[in-house]
Amino acid sequence: MKLDWRSLFASFWSPPDRVLASAGRSGEVLMAKIRLGLAAVILTIPVLDALFFSIDRKEALVGFGLALGTFLFAATAYLLLAREFNPPWLLT
Repeated sequence: MKLDWRSLFASFWSPPDRVLASAGRSGEVLMAKIRLGLAAVILTIPVLDALFFSIDRKEALVGFGLALGTFLFAATAYLLLAREFNPPWLLT
């Protein structure tokens, strides 16, 4: 049996099946919701830490900045997917 590299490469880059693309899309929305929830939990840690404990100001700002950046990234990803943003690699 001879391996045909050209047909293997063409099948690898072919557009996905519509049913599989729909399932992948719903999975991405679910993961975006989970990511947003976890980012919200992570964001509460430096806020509660700054409110109830006496810690170094620089440490609090760095923790809050990183947690806020994570939350904003997760919120942006969720909003794009919730508004049915169609990425070019997922041809739905």
